[in-house]
Amino acid sequence: MQLSPQTGTFTAAPTTPTSTGSSVQRLYGRNQIDTSLAIAKAEYPNKVSNVVLAIADNYTDALVGSVYAANHNTSIILVDGSLSDQVVNYLKGKKLTGATIFGGEAVVIKGIEQQLGQLIGK
Repeated sequence: MQLSPQTGTFTAAPTTPTSTGSSVQRLYGRNQIDTSLAIAKAEYPNKVSNVVLAIADNYTDALVGSVYAANHNTSIILVDGSLSDQVVNYLKGKKLTGATIFGGEAVVIKGIEQQLGQLIGK
């Protein structure tokens, strides 16, 4: 995925052919939060019923959460003090039925849980 400086949105980066005939695609963002969202958009562009979140600064919660997300056929999205507008916009059209947050309230603030509650079931 490539970040457009004009719009702040991501587009799919071209794949690079390798000497073995396979291809490599690079997914990235300006930071780990944007990268997690780029991966979610690439892997789950349409239907996502459950979302998995972890704080970007706590890699242990994110690492464990990524295994959980993979087993539940969804992606993990990293967040900081609140859900960014980009994350909210991605989740709005997904018809969420649930969410799993990795990390206690000392790590992932209650406000994120409240934001998710407003997105679930809409």
